[in-house]
This record gives sequence, C-alpha cells and structure tokens, in this order.
Amino acid sequence: MSGAPEWKLKNIDNKPKSDIMREKKRIKKLTRHPVTQQQIDGILENELKELVFPVKPKYNARIKDNGKTDATENALGHVTIKRILIGKQDFPSKDYLIDTLIHEYFEVEILLKKGSDKFYKNLDKATEKKRHAWINSQIRNFRRKQGV
Repeated sequence: MSGAPEWKLKNIDNKPKSDIMREKKRIKKLTRHPVTQQQIDGILENELKELVFPVKPKYNARIKDNGKTDATENALGHVTIKRILIGKQDFPSKDYLIDTLIHEYFEVEILLKKGSDKFYKNLDKATEKKRHAWINSQIRNFRRKQGV
C-alpha cells in the first residue's frame, strides 16, 4: 500500500452515478439571496393582488427551499393550510421572488382542491417533476396574462 488511507484510494475517481446527484451538488453551492417581509408584502399588494392566499406568506431564512407550504389533512379529507414560508432565493431578482410566490399559490391550490376535483387529485399524486411542470406552465400563463 502507498501509505494513503485505503478509503481515499477507493474513492478517488468515483463520479456521481446520475445527473440528479450532480444537480444536487451544484444546487448546494449556489449562493442563497435573502429577501425581506416588506418585499414579499409589496409584491402581494401590487403585482400579485389578484391572488388570494389562505394565509399570508411569511419570510423564513432557515428553510432550505425557495418556498414551502405546510398543510394538515383531517380524517374526512379537509385540508387546512397552516403556513406558507418563503426562504432565501436562488437568484436576487424581484421576478424570481414573484415566481416563488406564484408557485406556492398553485401548491396551495392543488392541496385545497384535491378532495373535490379529480384533476387536482391526480396532480397531488403525480411525481414532483410532473406537478412542477404543470405549476411552471401556470406561472408562465399568469405572467403572460398579467404582464408581470
């Protein structure tokens, strides 16, 4: 043996097994950009005044995602939105924060309508990739209609 620890020799040339792993490593290295509650409130009062959230989105710098919606569902299937959290953003632009807020709006819509609408039930059960593809198409439609 060359004197180097055995584990270093075994892992020296290991590459990620899939693109997903590479993507996750790349994402972890991104600089996260804080926003303020005033920025969130300003966007909700101006650019997104047409969207009615069941609870006011709140800034929380500790969450790892751009946004997160917490909800509970009772035994009868009634969903209650507990909180909508907005975290640090991947990019420091107002447009990106607007996209995050719209994204969380549609996450809430899926949760609230899944009990009464088959389309939303299927979206709720769909893979994250499929659900987010639909949400992203809704964001593009909303932005086109509103000119935001």
